[in-house]
Amino acid sequence: MLTSKYSKRLVSLLLSVISVLFLFSSCSGAGDSGEYAEYNYFIMDTYVTIKLAREKDGAALGKDYLDSAAAQCSKILVDIDSAISSHNENSDVYRLNSDYDYILSADDKMLSLLDTAETVAELTNGAYDYTLGCLTELWDVTHNTTPPSETKINEALSHCGRDKIKITGKRISKLDLSVKIDFGGIGKGMAAQQLLEYLDTTDVEYGLVSVGGNIGVFGKKPGGEDYKIGIRDPHDTSDVIGYCYLGSGFVSVSGDYERYFEWGGKRYHHIIDPKTGYPAESGLSSVAVVSSNGAAADALSTALFVMGADKALEFYNEGKISFEAVMVKSDGEIVLTPGIAEKFEIKK
Repeated sequence: MLTSKYSKRLVSLLLSVISVLFLFSSCSGAGDSGEYAEYNYFIMDTYVTIKLAREKDGAALGKDYLDSAAAQCSKILVDIDSAISSHNENSDVYRLNSDYDYILSADDKMLSLLDTAETVAELTNGAYDYTLGCLTELWDVTHNTTPPSETKINEALSHCGRDKIKITGKRISKLDLSVKIDFGGIGKGMAAQQLLEYLDTTDVEYGLVSVGGNIGVFGKKPGGEDYKIGIRDPHDTSDVIGYCYLGSGFVSVSGDYERYFEWGGKRYHHIIDPKTGYPAESGLSSVAVVSSNGAAADALSTALFVMGADKALEFYNEGKISFEAVMVKSDGEIVLTPGIAEKFEIKK
């Protein structure tokens, strides 16, 4: 084991996304510009990149076909945003959060997301919690420059908790009228997963998608090469700590360098500890999780960050859910789960 307001917000978000995005390339070193048709979007309040292989079985796929597949990917993301965004005023979750008496009739995709969120929350003993909307709004590290008062934090914390949400069949209602759902720690992973599920039905042979800090790779590359995914160094975001080799599946990263402000010589980042209501202080700077499930990878990267390396390894060894992880401690030490050791190359 090895150890204007909108403009300002857009600039801040761009910087945070640039810092968290993975570097990815093929192991063969082939240029992306020739091998892939690349599409870039700003959807779900983040930057999205889709790379689709130009050929199948040695024959070129037409530009119109690739453009159509990419357009469908864009539509999928817009549909997800219209359902789960806590910032989109037209979304189901926004209406649930804003209206005291609103009862949400969830579709199958929303219920699937809730099921994964509930499962990860339960298995991690609440280290991941999708009901922290009051706290994430209060901290709002993208715009705030000073921490909120302890009184306000405790008040917000009193309106958090999965026991304040009731799910009956397809109906979601609030037992605490002030509770707010925030799928920010799982939604982009689910989006990456749904993109790959769609692309698997097309003639695109292989490729990858990046939705914020979530990467999904699919299909078999010529020669069987794995994708080479560079994991950002949280202490020097212009560099990487190493490379993860992945044939298929998802990688999701959570880190204290993504969105934060500094006050009084201390960094206040966006990953909230559900038990304290404050940004997590676990001794970790970043966590990358590898999983066959995009939503689970996203939620787990948050949960493990909150846990800290030791508890994260204990959780891994319990085998309650299948995943691998690369964790970077605040002192720079790299900790790998045993199953990823042979698939991760630490940069010399």
